[in-house]
Amino acid sequence: MDRNSTYHESTTSICPQCSERVPAKIIIKNKSIFLEKYCKKHGIQEELLEEDAEYYLDRRKYDKPGTISTTQTKINKGCPFDCGLCPNHDQHTCIALIEITNNCNLKCPVCYANGGKGKFLSLNRISEMLDFYVESEGGEAEILQISGGEPT
Repeated sequence: MDRNSTYHESTTSICPQCSERVPAKIIIKNKSIFLEKYCKKHGIQEELLEEDAEYYLDRRKYDKPGTISTTQTKINKGCPFDCGLCPNHDQHTCIALIEITNNCNLKCPVCYANGGKGKFLSLNRISEMLDFYVESEGGEAEILQISGGEPT
């Protein structure tokens, strides 16, 4: 951290070169927000998180602490290799996404789903997925996004 930056908070991150967990700081510099990481092997690395520090700090007032912690996966290799709702993350599903079909017309200018000719989920399968989501959230799910097959 240089003299032109202000410390905001500490966190943990991942070194982009070796994928090791590393200590990190969120700093304010030149009216922007940066993540400053320190890796013993690769030194200090800095990544831009938000160009507008005022916007970033204002949005943080809407952060909501987690209400429940759920796990869907077991710890095998540890971060960042066991992505998912593992016991290390002490988190729950923030936004569940059900892709009801991966069948599309392939005319989207940008495709986030790698769509193509595919299949549709049955109503029974969608119902099972919804039940699993609600159960894993302790009986009360917060946000569900339904996606797939959007026309262009």
